[in-house]
Amino acid sequence: MTTDVLSKLSEAPGWSMRMADLAAACVFDRSRLSHAIDRLARDAWVCREAAGTDGRVSWP
Repeated sequence: MTTDVLSKLSEAPGWSMRMADLAAACVFDRSRLSHAIDRLARDAWVCREAAGTDGRVSWP
């Protein structure tokens, strides 16, 4: 699962994607992806960032 996430991010421009787009690309529900990103962030593989002024968007 984490390799799927990292693979999709490595293919994305700037190595970043909206969480909803990443979930769709990985065929995960958002909750499952959120837990995966939390684990990857804890282990310093990714960094989660807010997307500008839209508080509903997060970039892993």
